[in-house]
Amino acid sequence: MAEEFNQYFSSCATKLASDIPASDDDPLRHVPESTTTFCLHPVEETKVLSELLKLKTKKSTGLDKIPAKLLKDSAPVIVKPLTHIFNLSMSMGEVPNDWKMARVSPIHKAGKRDNVSNYRPVSVLNVASKVMERIVHNQISHFMDRNGLLTAHQSGFRKHHSTGTAVQKVVEDIKSAFNAHKVTVALFLDLRKAFDTVNHEILLGKLQKMGFDSGTAHWFRSYLTDRFQCVDIQNKLSALSRVTCGVPQGSVLGPLLFCIYTNDLPKVVRKCSIHMYADDTVIYYSASLLNECEDAVSEDMRRAANWFKENRLSLHPDKTKSMVFGLPQKLRHTGKSVSVTDGLNTFEQVDSFTYLGVTMDPSLQWAPHVEMITRKLLAGLGALRRAKPFVTKGILQLMCRTLLYSHLDYCSTAWLPSLLNSNKSKMIQLNRLINRAARIITGSKLKDHKPIESLLAEAGMEPLTGRVKENTLVTVYKAVRNKAPPYLTQMFKWMSPPVLKVRTRAAAKQLADWDPHLLTIPQSNVQSFKGSLQFQGPTLWNELSIDRRRLTGVVPGMSASIVLLATSVLSCLGCVYLAYILYFILQDACIVCISTYVINTLLLIVNIKRVLIQRNALLKKKQ
Repeated sequence: MAEEFNQYFSSCATKLASDIPASDDDPLRHVPESTTTFCLHPVEETKVLSELLKLKTKKSTGLDKIPAKLLKDSAPVIVKPLTHIFNLSMSMGEVPNDWKMARVSPIHKAGKRDNVSNYRPVSVLNVASKVMERIVHNQISHFMDRNGLLTAHQSGFRKHHSTGTAVQKVVEDIKSAFNAHKVTVALFLDLRKAFDTVNHEILLGKLQKMGFDSGTAHWFRSYLTDRFQCVDIQNKLSALSRVTCGVPQGSVLGPLLFCIYTNDLPKVVRKCSIHMYADDTVIYYSASLLNECEDAVSEDMRRAANWFKENRLSLHPDKTKSMVFGLPQKLRHTGKSVSVTDGLNTFEQVDSFTYLGVTMDPSLQWAPHVEMITRKLLAGLGALRRAKPFVTKGILQLMCRTLLYSHLDYCSTAWLPSLLNSNKSKMIQLNRLINRAARIITGSKLKDHKPIESLLAEAGMEPLTGRVKENTLVTVYKAVRNKAPPYLTQMFKWMSPPVLKVRTRAAAKQLADWDPHLLTIPQSNVQSFKGSLQFQGPTLWNELSIDRRRLTGVVPGMSASIVLLATSVLSCLGCVYLAYILYFILQDACIVCISTYVINTLLLIVNIKRVLIQRNALLKKKQ
């Protein structure tokens, strides 16, 4: 059985890659020549020790049978020889052969269990090799982030990026189109075994064009080639088989290398918007006319199909779906039917599509997604009910967070605000399930007529409405502190200061009262736009108290304790403003914030001086 699986896994990707028609075009023609150079540099023992201590001890072991716990516990002893091996590997441009062998476990996906094609290979590499990969990964990521080499359209496996931010980006773009009375045609692409069919020579060529020097490219050639795998079924290993293409599955570097491999795909998509999370790609276009959208997506899809051919990747036409998004009244006017093609295939149009775990419908009312969430919540409630007689209340609360709130919180800022705004019946449906969970945890019955607020508090739970507002504010907080992708941080704009045309006391007071910590709320032309993050986020943010807005990260890295300490030590109000100014300068704050507090301080000093003069005058009269 192990041999049969191994033969299938090792030959499937190779056969698929060989079936792709050859292209006469250069696959590197869309990759710009880098003006900077990257080379792997030696690593210090302290860095290796840090990576060893970060190891998760429950990780599976590779073929060397050395567990992560052993490496972690013995880190102070092995760090010196391990650092020597890592540096020797990088200086010589060679990866140890024993670190290029993977143990593969077949995991059933769906369908008949006696069919090997219904299984997914999960590769496990030696732990020590993954420590070295992590060090190399950090060096590459730092180089690419510093030089802005990775496309902003890729959210996969990057700092501050996630599936949630990718979904949010696409949803916000579609809702912006709603607000402009436009429709959107989207094409969700599916690639066959994308990671497994990456061509090594093309990848190495792209690395060199991105600035990787010859020594580093030689190390990556050694890393990618002469790799072997065997299948493990119930501790019975198959023979080793060679892996000739693809990035190593189960590796640390594999996802980053795939992102580099597809980094130039957005360059061929000229009319449409494109967003990627690893190999999950969506192309979409918004316009007033449906025909215009259809033509634009088809035109860019033809270019993308040529790019796939040049780069030896295979599109799965049967799983690639098109979809039309628009408000119901707009779709009644424009129609709903489109025919998107790449020149060879016409892609099926669907009424709903699950993108990165979130089921989208044409009007983004989220009814199909709520139904999917409801099924998961009901299963979680059943588990809670069965576990209640045997576990403590604390365990039940933990189960509730794991089995219920994890589904509700996933990408919640993309879909839950819409329920609060325009689909309240679905919100009530979800709230009832949360209330049922609270009754299971507390043992309360419906006939007890206990208020929901006290019931949730007793169960250690929070209302869904409050939770979605909290998640929205957290997202805004990350965005204004630059802890989110650029496509989210650019969504929020600080409110501009008032323009003073005439210098009067009223105008001066208006400027003094201006709060630079307010966000601009975009104009909403349709009701559904009010459920978007770009509308809900600034609205909720501006509703916070002035102190919370000022102490909640307007300046990147702001520490509330510093300002509070200064304000407690310095008693006069003018000194409080001076404390803010001093802190902003130390934190390299924006000039708008600094200048605002300077103006406010000067106005305050003038007012204090005026009051003192008036008081002195009164004292003289009394005398």
